[in-house]
Amino acid sequence: MPTRTWKSSDVPLLPYAQWVFLSRNISKLLYWLQLASATACVVLSLMKLIKHNYGEVAKGETDKRNRRSALNIFYALALAEATLFLLEKAYWEWKVIVCKVLEQVNQECELGPSGMISIKRFFYDAYSRCVEGSIFDGLQMDMVSFAMDLLASNSPDEQLIGVQILRTFAKSERYSEDTLQKIGTTFLVMDRLVEMLNWKDPQEEEIRESAAEILSELAGKKQNSLRVAGIPGAMESISSLLHNNRSSSGAADEICENNIVCDHENYGFWTFNHLGLLILKKLARDHDNCDFNSETISASGEDAGKHDRHHWQTAPKGDF
Repeated sequence: MPTRTWKSSDVPLLPYAQWVFLSRNISKLLYWLQLASATACVVLSLMKLIKHNYGEVAKGETDKRNRRSALNIFYALALAEATLFLLEKAYWEWKVIVCKVLEQVNQECELGPSGMISIKRFFYDAYSRCVEGSIFDGLQMDMVSFAMDLLASNSPDEQLIGVQILRTFAKSERYSEDTLQKIGTTFLVMDRLVEMLNWKDPQEEEIRESAAEILSELAGKKQNSLRVAGIPGAMESISSLLHNNRSSSGAADEICENNIVCDHENYGFWTFNHLGLLILKKLARDHDNCDFNSETISASGEDAGKHDRHHWQTAPKGDF
């Protein structure tokens, strides 16, 4: 009969350590500890202020003559501080849970059901800036600047939050003008959006599509279209949207730039083709971009056409 052996790493010293040390559980624990300490401070301060049992002062002890007044002031200040803290907590609980202030902000920003994650992250970052720096650091934050900062992150989740916010604002009738103006005057953000057009991993498909939609809105403005066309490698990145990487050829270096994309049947190639042509069409409205666009479109068209012909020839009849 085989014997069961256990490694030291398989037997945790504290069975519930992983649950306890989750950041979410730690924050809940600290939250309730704050409430408990503030409540205890209120109770103890009230007891001292009501009873005034500070001890007797002898006739000769002149240095303790003001002890009662000093302790009254001390406990009154402690009571006021703890009471203000509890009132602040109660106010924000009422605003967030009862009045649903986060849902109202999400509705005003038109971010949709998935926008609650972005709204919560924005308020957390604003609060962190107020704590770490000045309260004015948090007051100066806005959703567009917050989203542009997330684009520079190395986390795909933060990048996705950033491009989703910018895409929503860029396509909104209410916020599009100010949003596109702010993006158009920030070279690093535009360069980052152009760079995202070359991301062909299926896990980054939504990021790439959102970046293409933002650039499509930017290209619709004459001043911004000049800035987009002036970014080094912009036309090559835009033309990469026209490439249908599902096809294959005999040469190993012409199969695909990313093997993951080649085998991914649900990848939105035609969506990217449409966005690429839409961006080039908007850029071509400006005569300064026409010469450059014509070369890009002709080169991209030949490549895309070659891939599409091969796709139609090799695809099963049942697919069409």
